[in-house]
Amino acid sequence: ASFFALFNATADASTDSTINQIRSFEDSRIRLIENKKHLGIAQSRNIGTQAAKSPIILIADADDIFPPSRIEEQVNYLNQHPKIGAVGAYAQAIDAQGERLGIIKSPLDDVSIKTEMKTRVSILHCTLAARKEILINSGGYREKFIAASDYDLLSRLSEQTTMVTIPTATT
Repeated sequence: ASFFALFNATADASTDSTINQIRSFEDSRIRLIENKKHLGIAQSRNIGTQAAKSPIILIADADDIFPPSRIEEQVNYLNQHPKIGAVGAYAQAIDAQGERLGIIKSPLDDVSIKTEMKTRVSILHCTLAARKEILINSGGYREKFIAASDYDLLSRLSEQTTMVTIPTATT
């Protein structure tokens, strides 16, 4: 049984082979949203979030690698814990050659996550799974941020919802 309704792939006026790669997948759960002009990562993520039919949004960028179990674990966790609004995961750091460098751990519980958010990102954005409604109600990604729109979003999420980390590696 499918545990998510749809993958949205937002291509931000890509000039490489990204669009062709997305089109090559023969999977009805994948829908390509192609920006005709470059809008930037924040606006592209907001467009994808708004268009998503799934109540849970998972973040993945072109350079992220994670096992399929991450999706299932995080979606199941959110489905089993309706008061939790966002879930992170541990991450396996790798270098440009694919060599494993070690596990990046995030705080596990809401209080620790929120305490650490005062000084640094406490959930790695590339491991985020969040309820669509909460992402939208938080204002989504603010386009005025050229850098750190992820930290800005996570800071606002930490003020609005309960967040946890599942201690599994994402590669």
